[in-house]
Amino acid sequence: MNSLQHRLQELEKLNHRYHQQEAFYGWPHQNSIRLQRKVSKLLSLLNFDETTSTKDMMDALRYFRTHNDLTGSPPTNLLSLLQQCKVLNAKGSLRVSLYKVLLFHHATNRIKSGRLNLLHSYRYRSFESYLIPKEQWLKERANFLELANLTEFADSAEVLV
Repeated sequence: MNSLQHRLQELEKLNHRYHQQEAFYGWPHQNSIRLQRKVSKLLSLLNFDETTSTKDMMDALRYFRTHNDLTGSPPTNLLSLLQQCKVLNAKGSLRVSLYKVLLFHHATNRIKSGRLNLLHSYRYRSFESYLIPKEQWLKERANFLELANLTEFADSAEVLV
């Protein structure tokens, strides 16, 4: 096989991958109306913990809640570079349906990974909210250790040696 044929095969593979990506990003844009109706309302009703959630996601959610039609320029820094390119059409305007689907996708992934936390949820709140507040721990550490019958472990340097 000569180099020209080899190069042609490589280009065909790249073209195939490109069309797969186009199909991947085209489907949500075309078929997301039902999803948008359901998830948009849900995202507007949930109370997220802004202090423990990622800033880029909170900025996007805040914008989404205040601009229902996503006019202007919504934050795109939570999207990958490829996704940022895909949410803009050839004229440079926002493909709103695709942006919403990607926003929903990122919100779901971040809730599951603990980077977007819910205030009123047992399962999806921040890890720190399960702990004793630091100030209270520092003030009442000895009392907590005594209540848990763990006073022999109070001096970590001694225990770990």
